[in-house]
Amino acid sequence: MVSAKELLHFNLDIDQIRLPRNPGILRGLPVMLNKHTTRLERIKEDMTEKEFQSSGTLSLAQIAIKFIEAYKENVVSDTFQQRRELRALSYCLTLPVPGYTPIFKSEDEIQALLNVLDNDWRYSYFPGLFDTVLKEWNSDHRNSLMKIRSFVVEKLQQYDGRRSTIIGFKENIRFFEHDIGALKLGIEMAAGKEPFTKVTTFSSVPESRISYYYFAYALFAYYERVKKNLPEHLDDMLAFLNIHGKHETSLIFVSKLIIQCEEQQLSELQPRIKNVALQIIRDPEQNESWRIVYRIATEKDQKDIARARAILNEWLTKEFISLFFEKCINDRRRKQFWLKYASHVSKFKIVGSKDTRRILSDDKRLKKFIDARFCNVQSGGGLNAALILVVGNNVLIEFSDSGAFYAYQLQHPMAKVLEWNSLHSFSEIKDTSLDRLAYREGYHIYKTNPQGSLYHTDGHLSWEDVFKHWLKKYTGIDV
Repeated sequence: MVSAKELLHFNLDIDQIRLPRNPGILRGLPVMLNKHTTRLERIKEDMTEKEFQSSGTLSLAQIAIKFIEAYKENVVSDTFQQRRELRALSYCLTLPVPGYTPIFKSEDEIQALLNVLDNDWRYSYFPGLFDTVLKEWNSDHRNSLMKIRSFVVEKLQQYDGRRSTIIGFKENIRFFEHDIGALKLGIEMAAGKEPFTKVTTFSSVPESRISYYYFAYALFAYYERVKKNLPEHLDDMLAFLNIHGKHETSLIFVSKLIIQCEEQQLSELQPRIKNVALQIIRDPEQNESWRIVYRIATEKDQKDIARARAILNEWLTKEFISLFFEKCINDRRRKQFWLKYASHVSKFKIVGSKDTRRILSDDKRLKKFIDARFCNVQSGGGLNAALILVVGNNVLIEFSDSGAFYAYQLQHPMAKVLEWNSLHSFSEIKDTSLDRLAYREGYHIYKTNPQGSLYHTDGHLSWEDVFKHWLKKYTGIDV
């Protein structure tokens, strides 16, 4: 039989440690011990993974069908008497089988299944049941889950064997016996300053189960405890999200990051959080990417996601406004004016030539998002460009030349530029037949119109004062 020493390749001669003339061995000992400790952990993880595999040649689908049919005939105990079938059955609780409802969805079927396992109980049945508890932690079928969890907890409490996997679960029973178990897991890891990427090791759960939503709840609890030191823990939690691979978990968690960054004015983290959000969740203009699938999201989570999406859109709007007025026209006054309205912009777009697109794309901040928000002018564009902002029911267009500013209501034909990828010339979005947006005399604005144009000219009133007056009247926004 291979010894533990041989298995670990542990070739250190213990007598060498006693030699005072060889201090080099002592200096290298911590590194070597860490190496072999890591190997031990891997061996333990491999053993746990094997126990959670439904080994054997039996078809789980056939076993599930056999059980469901036996339950209908009330002959479950007579039908399942072989231990290998009983072990296979323990893995069938949530198995989808065409033409049949999964066993887990029937509280009565679950009770019958637990009864037949209990009649000839073996701890080889345990992994399949425990796996179901984790997998269905947030299930709508609460009664089925509660029955299985109570059964599993009772068997853990009774266990007095030597199987390291089950001993590990028993030692960590507090993480699984109640609804708040996952929260306890996250809180304890944060208190112990454990990296969250070690969550499966810390809880003795096979790493292959890291995609379960059980660990999402643990992550949220962990985050609440460490968010005061967010920069220190951010990389670790994002690494977990990458391994976990669940979009809704990422959506909820990244929304928390965005809101914290905005509320606490973490300007040094904002570019990083913005890039993370755009990489993991995508552009806030893409409805599908920000859609909630309602697997684990609470009502508060849903509100936070909507709020985070609006904040991210504001961040992007500010960057696009700054980029437009820096690259397309050097006009600090117009830039500062429109930045004040960025939080009220629901959608934006840039219109310009291929040369304009190239110049804007040279900016690394927004290079990836220019194409999705760009409308190409086919001829006569030169280096001119237009910035389109949607505020309320109004489409506002700023041009890079010294011409007029235009405003349309959404039902105006020229507002359809929001849906276009190209147009022939800028004249297609300038309705010169409309009146001025505002008429003034001295310090008095005596007439306004909901649609039309307005020039950036100063008089007794600055053009900013006139624009602000018009925006307040027709959008209700006063900044």
